[in-house]
Amino acid sequence: MRLPIERERLLAVLRGLGLLGVAERIAIARDVEEAEEANAAFLASYEGPPLPSASLIRRTYGDAGLEDYRNWGRENAAEIEAALSRHVNLSTAKVAEWGCGLGRLAMHLAPKTDYTGFDIDESSLAYCRAHLPGTYLRNDPMPPLPAEDASFDAVFAVSIFTHLSKAQHSAWAAEIRRVLKPGGVFLFTVHGEEQAGGLLPGERAAFDRGELVTRGGVSRGSRTYLAYHPETFVREVLLEGYEPVDGPEPCCGQTLYVGRKPY
Repeated sequence: MRLPIERERLLAVLRGLGLLGVAERIAIARDVEEAEEANAAFLASYEGPPLPSASLIRRTYGDAGLEDYRNWGRENAAEIEAALSRHVNLSTAKVAEWGCGLGRLAMHLAPKTDYTGFDIDESSLAYCRAHLPGTYLRNDPMPPLPAEDASFDAVFAVSIFTHLSKAQHSAWAAEIRRVLKPGGVFLFTVHGEEQAGGLLPGERAAFDRGELVTRGGVSRGSRTYLAYHPETFVREVLLEGYEPVDGPEPCCGQTLYVGRKPY
């Protein structure tokens, strides 16, 4: 999402002062309260697995609306399913999602394949284990994943590199390659050129030089820690050791790349 430049500057000040986390907690409480009436109306006619709490959804995805969570997940899952289906047979493939969160995509994808979800947040994993099909495992902010070498035909990650530091990018790209079978594919989304329009002048100059741009002031991996990825960086760092297959192309409101682990 492209934010007005005035808001970008305000957020930069809050990051610099270490106050962005505080502002985010206040915003979560406000947004959950404002969404309460609409959420109650949606749940009155909702049929499906129990949904996470509005506060968990807002903390993880930035929107407290239960209907939006369901619909957004369904739409993004359809995009990922289409991308995966170009490379693997979902009915027989072993597929992992790195960064499954509250199962926004797993709700729609896990019933269609042999699915494993990885995430750093135990509260999100507890919800998924209780209410969704598939296997759900916790990982730390840095590798390894709790998986054997060559375990999966495909791994996908939607808006995960978008919240990681530079050191994490290199480490995780190599770790995903480890758990892929030879010939397996890694599908991931980043903040590419189409998402970089709101960068401040100094950030934009670094992006145009092919450098990863990060916005910290909060914990790495959190929703408000942001990273922006020029194509040069993606190809030199994230696709190192992979055979580039697809991308850059639009997907899930971000930019999708696909790499194949060599046979």
